[in-house]
Amino acid sequence: MKRLYPLTAPFLSRITGTDGILSRDVLQPEETQDVCPPYISQRSRERISGCHHWSSIPAELAELDARQVTHAPVIRYHHGPGIVGPDGFATAKKRQKLGSSFVRNALLQPTTHAPKTAYINNLSTHLYFGHWLKDGVSQTYLAEDESYYLSNQANWGHCQEYRAALGLRSRDDQYIQTDEIVTYSDFAQGSLKRTRYATMKAQLANSLPAAGQTYEKVFLWRGGEGESRNFRDADHVRDHLERDGWTMLDVTSPLADLYRVLSGAKIVAAMEGSHLNHIFFCASEGTTQVVLVPHDRFNTIALGLARAVGNTCGFCVLAGDQQEGYAFEFDAFAQAVEETQAQTP
Repeated sequence: MKRLYPLTAPFLSRITGTDGILSRDVLQPEETQDVCPPYISQRSRERISGCHHWSSIPAELAELDARQVTHAPVIRYHHGPGIVGPDGFATAKKRQKLGSSFVRNALLQPTTHAPKTAYINNLSTHLYFGHWLKDGVSQTYLAEDESYYLSNQANWGHCQEYRAALGLRSRDDQYIQTDEIVTYSDFAQGSLKRTRYATMKAQLANSLPAAGQTYEKVFLWRGGEGESRNFRDADHVRDHLERDGWTMLDVTSPLADLYRVLSGAKIVAAMEGSHLNHIFFCASEGTTQVVLVPHDRFNTIALGLARAVGNTCGFCVLAGDQQEGYAFEFDAFAQAVEETQAQTP
């Protein structure tokens, strides 16, 4: 019967008018935290021309200026029996598709059975490595009795390395008929999340090689990885940074190499993107982070994560465009580094 849920759930949910949630538990209530605004120059602020479609420029500017933030509660939802797979889950009254083939696969693929499954996959962890690490992996700590189900894209090379270092099993890709599906709302950085981040960082420190030296300035080089956010005349930018004393760290390096350098860094800078999560989890508490952000896709995503792990964050906004690349202004960047380092987390 559970195999038919992916087909019947949309109809039953419309007929019954239900969200498919049987019950919910608040694991951490809403919390308010006092914070210090990050460094960003007036010139950078005035340069901002666009942001992600789910936000707005006024909302992003408000995040920059806030001296108090509110963390959404962490909630556990119980959905009842159903079927789960790497591309979605379904119960009698709820269906979440992460891929177009979920219905077919749920009907035809071999299945196993489990009494309970904490289904951690969602659209964000499915699409973005950063969300997979900061939200997906951290949610495995909420699951009981190894009941978590967490997939990842097969071509995300660092995922298996993080799994091994954190003692997690290989990516889940099977289909399971389960007696109870549990999901979480867990996207903020409240105290419960910060505690789990600290545990992740401690486990990584125990599993990976420590820095053999101090690195005064590290630039985490994104290059052509992921969605294009390249620098204009990238070779010149890289050469200039090296002459200025920056240790260049390629984001495609093995996790052990990333950890060895980032854990010994005092200052880390990088273009915005999911690869910043290596800094949050590999760098030591108190690290200075400077995030370079294109003017037409400005966001403050890194700010909350930096605060959650005890780092100081600053921003430098770049002119240019995605086609021709974004212009690196070395004087503005140097000022952002100096001013961010002078702040306290």
